[in-house]
Amino acid sequence: MSCPVSAPKGHKGALTVIGTKAVFVDLTARDVHALSDDGFGERTGLGEVDVPDNALVAGNDLDGRVAIVDPGKGVVHLVDVGTQPAAPITRPIRPGTYDKVASSGQGLALLDRKNADLVPLGRDGKETSHQKVASRQRDDEEKREPNLFRGDDSRVYVESSKGDRGVVVDREGNAETVELSTDGQDNREKPAKPIQTPTRTPPPAKTPSPVKTPPPPVKTETPEPPDRTTTPPGGDRRTPGKTRTTPPRKTTRPRSTPTNQATAKAGRPGAPVGVRARAGDGSATVTWQAATPNGAAITSYKLSWSGGSTTVAGTARSATITGLADTTGYYITVQAVNRIGVGPAVRSNRVELKWTVAESPRELLVKSDGVSGTLVLAWDTPDMKDGTLLNYAVTMGSQTKTTTAQQITWSGLTNGKNYTFVVRAVTRAPDGLELTGWPASLTAAPVGAPQRTKRVVASRGAGAEYKECQPPACAFVQVRIENLRPNTDYEIKPWTSK
Repeated sequence: MSCPVSAPKGHKGALTVIGTKAVFVDLTARDVHALSDDGFGERTGLGEVDVPDNALVAGNDLDGRVAIVDPGKGVVHLVDVGTQPAAPITRPIRPGTYDKVASSGQGLALLDRKNADLVPLGRDGKETSHQKVASRQRDDEEKREPNLFRGDDSRVYVESSKGDRGVVVDREGNAETVELSTDGQDNREKPAKPIQTPTRTPPPAKTPSPVKTPPPPVKTETPEPPDRTTTPPGGDRRTPGKTRTTPPRKTTRPRSTPTNQATAKAGRPGAPVGVRARAGDGSATVTWQAATPNGAAITSYKLSWSGGSTTVAGTARSATITGLADTTGYYITVQAVNRIGVGPAVRSNRVELKWTVAESPRELLVKSDGVSGTLVLAWDTPDMKDGTLLNYAVTMGSQTKTTTAQQITWSGLTNGKNYTFVVRAVTRAPDGLELTGWPASLTAAPVGAPQRTKRVVASRGAGAEYKECQPPACAFVQVRIENLRPNTDYEIKPWTSK
């Protein structure tokens, strides 16, 4: 998302959503600002609630109130910021070092990742239960912390440190533990243990006549309801004077045997671990570790940043993003995808490209096209910004030629066929890093004999400011017109593409 306004310098706070309305909670000034396309809107105070700068703010409201957790004092504040606000609710919470909070709308979940404690709260801020979300890990396993996030269904999900157990907090704040598959396969119902009848001989049943009745056959096609698995009242009917022990029921087909323990279905994948980004030459390289598949194999990872997104294979653990603006800070988020859906996004550290690359070459044109199969291209010197010129790189299709001059001759072309040429200035930054500048492009066709060829060429011009866009990300459109007929009206419509 794009924030059209900056918070006051030195103030700390957080973004949250009340219903469908985005607001900024200024913890320093203890104010809540509505957000719109024009920036900060209506302001509402937090009243008498005393909150520190390091308080935790839930990303969504709790029954229309802003949920603020003060870990230091061990309390949670539920603040109404409506036009006629009700009195705030303040509740004590279980002692812990909480660093995560999420709201389902009617319930709240607090996570102490250090001790793997999960504390769900109801809509009134009172604790509804308390659970551990840790899993026993082997010494050779990677150490991970539990993770908490709000899902697309508004419920809150917690993954154990190992990724094999999870807790689902519903909209009312009730928590339920589920077992998760970690091998990328769908979960299957586990067969229940075979049920054996007692080996003690029951007393003889009083029957009108000595009739020997065999034990009922075990139905393996249609499982019996759980309440029919015990020995019926009255024991076995048997012949008087003879003792017979009812044999254990055979469960030769476990998959048809009912189970009393619910198992979790496949779900959206978990969050990628250890997402890190490193700045490069007009690019950033992002690395991560695998996310928990949660019962369905991960098919891809989705990467997003301000200005773009891309998708890589599910087996990938790194990706390089190119075309980033210089001296601009970026955060890259990574999400795992499986057949069920998209998992939670994890944001990388901030990366900033240190040096500004050269502007695009100016006045790119065809200097000469009178030789069959040949074009001579020429251009003016661009602004080199933070670097010094090494050469110009001229690309046509998969071919690239370099030159230190401001023109180049390209032969071996077909007369009458259009070719697109891209010219960039390659510079060296003060620390020795090679920087590839912004492109200028031109489409032209060679002709077999000298002639005055009519041309209208639109290209990138000088850097310019436009609304929130600054150079070099924004520039003027430059249009060059050659050899048109005198005293003739022409309609020219230049356009740009990213």
